[in-house]
Order: sequence, then structure tokens, then C-alpha cells
Amino acid sequence: MGNKKYLKQISSFNKLIEEHRSKIEAEKTKNSPDLKLLNYWEKEIDKFKIELTKSEKRMKRR
Repeated sequence: MGNKKYLKQISSFNKLIEEHRSKIEAEKTKNSPDLKLLNYWEKEIDKFKIELTKSEKRMKRR
């Protein structure tokens, strides 16, 4: 894969992380936030961060 694809992956993961963070903030403002949903989004963010790190490492190797 070329650097262009890695840059696109990195950008996509950053975008997904930001989307999930905004979802979390919106859910926390509710009177009774869905804790399972919040937990799910937090786990998703952790997965995205891992994949983001992998993409950054792969790009640096090239």
C-alpha cells in the first residue's frame, strides 16, 4: 500500500474517533444516558486508536 492509502486510513480513523466522541458527549447530556452504548463507543474508539497506530507505523516503514 502506498503512503496515500495510509494517509487516507489515518484520516478516516481520526474522523471516526471524533464522530464517536461527539456521540458520547451527546449521550451524556441526556437525563438517563445509555451506559451500554457509551461503553460500546469507548471500546470502538480504543479499537480505532489501535488501528490508527498500526497505520502510522506502516506508513513510517515506507
